[in-house]
Amino acid sequence: MKLLLLVAIASGLFAQRVPIVIGFTPPVPNVTMSTCNLVSASAVNQCAYGFRLSVDKTLSAARFYFSVVTASPTTNITASLYASAAGAPTGSPLEAAKNVSTSISAAGWYEFTGFSTALTKSVQYWIVLKNTDGAPQTNGVTIRSGGTGSGQISASQGTGAGWIKKASTDTGATWNASTASNISGSMRLGFSDSSFDGLPISTLTTVSTTNSVYSAREIGVLFTTPAGPTLNVRCLSTFASITGTPTGDLRYRLYTGATATPTLTATTDVVANGHIIGTAYGSSCFATVQSIPPGTAIRIVASETTQSDANTDRYEIAQYTIDDTAASKALTPFGSTKLTLSTDGGANFTDTDTIIIPFGLVLDQTTPFTVAAGTGQTGVVRVN
Repeated sequence: MKLLLLVAIASGLFAQRVPIVIGFTPPVPNVTMSTCNLVSASAVNQCAYGFRLSVDKTLSAARFYFSVVTASPTTNITASLYASAAGAPTGSPLEAAKNVSTSISAAGWYEFTGFSTALTKSVQYWIVLKNTDGAPQTNGVTIRSGGTGSGQISASQGTGAGWIKKASTDTGATWNASTASNISGSMRLGFSDSSFDGLPISTLTTVSTTNSVYSAREIGVLFTTPAGPTLNVRCLSTFASITGTPTGDLRYRLYTGATATPTLTATTDVVANGHIIGTAYGSSCFATVQSIPPGTAIRIVASETTQSDANTDRYEIAQYTIDDTAASKALTPFGSTKLTLSTDGGANFTDTDTIIIPFGLVLDQTTPFTVAAGTGQTGVVRVN
């Protein structure tokens, strides 16, 4: 995941200043995870995951999340590389089928290795998954990817192009129509130069009793701000929804310090619970702008004012679970973002690097950031 923020600072460029939001802010409320099923009465179901690259690469591996494992498919799920025509896999495989690297025994991430095809940038390709088990209706898997709904996790370049998903129920003779709801957010590709591409998300949820806000619980993200600019933060935001009737109102807090016992720096105004309808961005502002120096470890957390409810009356904060294999650790916003959780009102926090929460820092309209004289900053902040 990469974030590019371009700030125009030329005087008079805009008639009206627009607040700048930085962070990880995908359209979560309208996105759910979709699936493709390799369990059928005969080996006719196929799942195709399309992609195109921005640079030439040599493929070496493809990685997927199997959300459901039926009986014992062992290593009988295969992956093949195909060319594309008319927005779907076509012809004979560019590279023969590869069996999954490890025996499939439970839900989790599984990898197909042994690919060696040189891929050309801007050309559409497909990884097609098949079930070669003799009894696929007994031994099979369900592949999870993102996402259905009007939101998108990975960009598509039109019908049948980009990082998308298609399915066939007749051994690849025909493929279902491709729409925005077929966006694939879970395939992870590995290349011969040890680089990777793809957004390895296994779970997206807006409902979590474990990671939600009630009583003295506070939840958010921990990350280190980029080198160079001092960020002048006016407001904080996350995706939020309500279960039950919390007695307290939603608020956001800013902590500084990387230790488990950081310092509470500032608290926003509240978002009245009656103003949160469905799942949407909750956003609230500080009484004064908070200037955060470069390279500062900060926590942005959601909290509630009374801290007295049980988990039946809670605020839920949207979250992604990501692949965290050592060989292909997912890039996160600011390069270090983790979920952070306190169960004692912010006195102590624990951090998890396999879950990230969509969040936003709304910068001051007048002076969104400042840089030290002589640093050579040009108004462009790039966060990897």
